[in-house]
Amino acid sequence: MRRKAAPAIVVMGPVSPSARPSSPSSGASPQGEVATIPGAGHFPFMEAPDAFGGTAEDLLERAAAG
Repeated sequence: MRRKAAPAIVVMGPVSPSARPSSPSSGASPQGEVATIPGAGHFPFMEAPDAFGGTAEDLLERAAAG
């Protein structure tokens, strides 16, 4: 995976079977980060939509602020 110079976030639940902080995608962006949503699994946007939305909103606000 190529590295990108843009904010990025990997959002997962603590029991997600495929996404881990050590996965190649977590290091694809110098500004990348990992967010874990308690109680969610592989589909945090469906299993915890409010927490997922708040996490995405936070990233967008920080990116807009520069």
